[in-house]
Amino acid sequence: MSELYRLYRIENLSKWTKYISMFDLKKFYDIESVLPNHLVEKYKEDVENANSILTEKDLTLNYIDKFKSNQKIFKTIEPAKINLISYRVFKELEKNETILSNLLSFKPVNGFANKAMYKQTSTITGRLTDQSGCPKILTLPARCRKIFESRWQRNGDLLYIDFKNLEPRVIRKINGKEAGDDIYNEISDGLDFEVDRVIIKRGIISTLYGSSSQIEGLSKDRSEAVLEATKSYFDLKAILNKASIVNEIGCRNNYYGRPIWNIEETKENKLINNYVQSTAVDIALSYFSELCDKINLELCKPVYIIHDALILDVHNDYISDIMNILDTGYNCEKLGHFPVEIEKLSETF
Repeated sequence: MSELYRLYRIENLSKWTKYISMFDLKKFYDIESVLPNHLVEKYKEDVENANSILTEKDLTLNYIDKFKSNQKIFKTIEPAKINLISYRVFKELEKNETILSNLLSFKPVNGFANKAMYKQTSTITGRLTDQSGCPKILTLPARCRKIFESRWQRNGDLLYIDFKNLEPRVIRKINGKEAGDDIYNEISDGLDFEVDRVIIKRGIISTLYGSSSQIEGLSKDRSEAVLEATKSYFDLKAILNKASIVNEIGCRNNYYGRPIWNIEETKENKLINNYVQSTAVDIALSYFSELCDKINLELCKPVYIIHDALILDVHNDYISDIMNILDTGYNCEKLGHFPVEIEKLSETF
């Protein structure tokens, strides 16, 4: 429930939060376990009052149900198996202190890292961050994923499921337009000259999230043509209109109603980024949570969420079944189909 309080900026329980921060909550089942007896009744009263405020706010924002339904994936995450030899090699050879610190957060106990845990309210958009003291999977370089292995070892594999161009696709769909399997090709088809996919990607990033300056590797004229093609493809004016609306509570919202507390932001690219990224977070978590109802959690274990991607530890007997489930992608009730890419991590090493 504390995530919801932070989401709606309800301060009723701030003193209790400060009190229990002295304790390691992993050792307790609930907050009441760490409160002195004479404070429990007062705490329950404050919870009831805060719930009332939260419910009143959500009558306007209408987001709590979405937030709650997206929690299923976090409840099913299990610790990841660590390949001890790879872990020791990476730890010994790594010279970058930041990366070494990340690696040390995966220090195995009985062959497994601690379970990943995430914060959902530390950023404006709801983009996940790693909880303190937990594995730093969100900042671990991709090359270091060689430290992971299946809990079933040779009888299992790790699957990496990633949305294809999620944020650009979100913009198209919110604007009521379809996005094909290859967005880069769709944009390049609108140009009268050939251009590399990398250039189109740079154009998308520059148009959506940065300044529309000249794209590296292109002449000024061609750079302007690529940027104009991407602007036309995405119709950013329509997205900006949605991203700029301030509701009666005094905040902005994403597509699903999640509060975005960026009321003082005036830069258009920032407003678009906040709106699109926040919406993409909800779409990814909705899909991952929906998967939990479809898969056999005895033979397929979610171990890490990496923003728009999910790592599953899958027994070989279940590989065919899970691939059939994943191949269909995510059929979002409101926005339609979102394709995903699937890789076996063992094949990317």
